[in-house]
Amino acid sequence: MVSTRSSRFGQGRVLLALVPAILIILSAGCGKKAPPFLPEPVPAGRLELGGVLLEDGKATFSVRIPGERFSKGKEEEPWVLARILRSEGAGGDDHYVERTAEMEPAGFPFGQWRTMVDEKLEAGRSYRYKIEVRKRKSKEWAVTEPLEVATRDLPPPPKSFRVEGREGAVALSWQIPARMPPDLGFDLYRRGEGQEKFEPINRDPVTGGSYTDVEVGRGREYCYRLRTVLHEKGVETVGRFSETLCASSVDRTPPPSPSGLVLVFRDNGFVLTWLPAEAVDLGGYNVYRAAGKGPFTRVNAKPLEGTSYFDGDLERGVEYGYRVTAVDRAIPVNESPFSDAIGGTAPAR
Repeated sequence: MVSTRSSRFGQGRVLLALVPAILIILSAGCGKKAPPFLPEPVPAGRLELGGVLLEDGKATFSVRIPGERFSKGKEEEPWVLARILRSEGAGGDDHYVERTAEMEPAGFPFGQWRTMVDEKLEAGRSYRYKIEVRKRKSKEWAVTEPLEVATRDLPPPPKSFRVEGREGAVALSWQIPARMPPDLGFDLYRRGEGQEKFEPINRDPVTGGSYTDVEVGRGREYCYRLRTVLHEKGVETVGRFSETLCASSVDRTPPPSPSGLVLVFRDNGFVLTWLPAEAVDLGGYNVYRAAGKGPFTRVNAKPLEGTSYFDGDLERGVEYGYRVTAVDRAIPVNESPFSDAIGGTAPAR
């Protein structure tokens, strides 16, 4: 037989358990919304790692701030803290320590790539890293998978580095090591006229000892340098730069010959016109004249900018012939072949 006291105690526990549900129902009936769900943690590995660059005892990490909406609330709380964590030895996660921390009170932009740096790495050592981002109030977090980073001693810059200007290109060559590791290559950098910074010109590391740069303007000077690079499981290690050498691409290609010559006698002289030559580096035109059966000689002191020429220095009754060439802006100048000749006789007074 159950006592009255124990029966009442059991009924009381049931009533207490129903209180939260009753309060939620009452608040909903009064027009108030139930509290939002608690945010869920972001699983490890959801933070994207773009790569690691090892250079001069520094490790530069490229990570992307998560752009997805993980919270179930109405407003997405920003990511405000980014950290580099490094393992100081055996023992797994318990031995990770904070190396670098960046705080952004307003929050890092969602989906933005960001670089973070850990300095003073020792040569010949291996390190284990994780990159982590967190939010201020909630327990949401994102972290990369653990990454092994080993510092390497790369060969010095290649010897006998040379650059040579060629027709519409610049040829680079260098001496590669006798025993070159299979994953070792070279990155090439170029600086054009008027540029302050060197920019990479090869998409993948060059494994040979030569490269021809065809993405250049004719007759322009470019400066180059290169360095060794080693790729290992998402980690890129780069060596010291070589010396800087410069060369100009060679331009031996002349513009096309002008066409469509028309000769008209007007205002006591010949007016010669022609169609423009299609050339990106067009520098102007030269006009050549022959009197009677004499040779053609140039009549303009410097290249003409327009496509017409007035010749008033004539002798009446003499037949004159004209030919035109196009020139570019290369040094030395390239001149096109002669156009077709056109002639006429200056009428007598």
